[in-house]
Amino acid sequence: MPDVTIGLDKWLEGEKTLPSIITKIRSLDADTTGPRLRTVIIPAGRGAGLSVDLAEGRYLIEASLPNGDVAATSVTVKPTNNEPVFLRATDSVHEWLSWQDLAGHAPAGRTSSGDDMYKDLVPGAQPQFAPPVATSTPTPIEVVTTAGPPGALLKALPAVWKGEPLKALALAPATPAPPQWANFDPALGVTAYLFGKGPWHQAERYYALVRTPPAGPPLLAVLPLPWFQTDHSGDATIDVLVDESDASATSDPDLRDQDWPLGLSVVVRDNLMASVFGYLTSGDLPAAAQVAETAVDRLEEKLVNAIAAAGAAYILVRSATGSRKRPIWVPWLKNLRAWFTWLPDGAILDGWAHLNGIGREPDVNAARTAFVDAVDRGLPFYTAGVRLLFEGMTRVAASSPPDKKMDGFAAAYEIARRLALRIDVRQTFTVVRME
Repeated sequence: MPDVTIGLDKWLEGEKTLPSIITKIRSLDADTTGPRLRTVIIPAGRGAGLSVDLAEGRYLIEASLPNGDVAATSVTVKPTNNEPVFLRATDSVHEWLSWQDLAGHAPAGRTSSGDDMYKDLVPGAQPQFAPPVATSTPTPIEVVTTAGPPGALLKALPAVWKGEPLKALALAPATPAPPQWANFDPALGVTAYLFGKGPWHQAERYYALVRTPPAGPPLLAVLPLPWFQTDHSGDATIDVLVDESDASATSDPDLRDQDWPLGLSVVVRDNLMASVFGYLTSGDLPAAAQVAETAVDRLEEKLVNAIAAAGAAYILVRSATGSRKRPIWVPWLKNLRAWFTWLPDGAILDGWAHLNGIGREPDVNAARTAFVDAVDRGLPFYTAGVRLLFEGMTRVAASSPPDKKMDGFAAAYEIARRLALRIDVRQTFTVVRME
């Protein structure tokens, strides 16, 4: 059977992904003897391709990108000498928005202010761009960490939500200050920051703080640093995009009370999980789970990247069905909590497993303990974690008589409830509104 190389041609600043793009291959021949529809997972990037066995004949090949775009082409497969098939993805407005675009977070449908070349700036430098249209200056962010235990930050947030100044959070600049490179497009109203290897420490928590936004309240985003590539090839860089394209809309009476006039998105340039999170953000949980399943072996290996394993576990847990045999990732739900005490998401996943009987007998009391433990560990890395924490604690509260509630549960539940009301549900990583 002939081999045909199939890939997604998309510029990702010279990088490539592992096979992570869901692609359907449909036979166009009426008399085909093989399956009329086949699904494969192909890589993205210039020159990236996957060898696929196809019988001779005509085919329609459609790749569904995480951002919702579809790239398609038709091809005739010959007995030999088949040319590679590279599906053409829509170009990003700028090269420096390519990963955000893949993950579905880049602004779309607006006109760029200039060419597609890099405009890398050291923070504080004056940008040299076309005259501003939407905004005149980049939106600054601060990279901060906690001066005390991570759990103290989450427990101090209610005071800020009630009107206390941000200094109540006891945040401190991340030291030594990591390198930051900013790209800015005034017409789009976006500022992008890229964080490289930097001096990051795994057990320390890092956050991006927009202290003085052009509209709306200050925002705090969890930074998943350091991040190790899924294929263990080294550290991945992190994109942070501040999108104020909707900020000017606050003058519209119908939009004046909107909760999120400013967008703050965090994207990891992971060669597999970037696509997984993109599918999840777009609401395509089956696609996210299908790609995540391909990464189980890599993520399971000593849980080298605990943050990535937790993200995949959220997807796998939500997509699991009772008819499946016990998946090999079930031990993650316990190990992430036991081995990585700085990871709130590990305790949330373990609590969820206790509550729903995933790989164990259901145990509401054990779930309650795990959820309180999660609040003590601080802000969850993932938006999904915040939602499962609140939902899980709500179910625990409904199933447990008041006189059997353990000490600390009521206070932790109230924090989780308030937090769930103040996160941006459009984001993969937790972004909190500071009001």
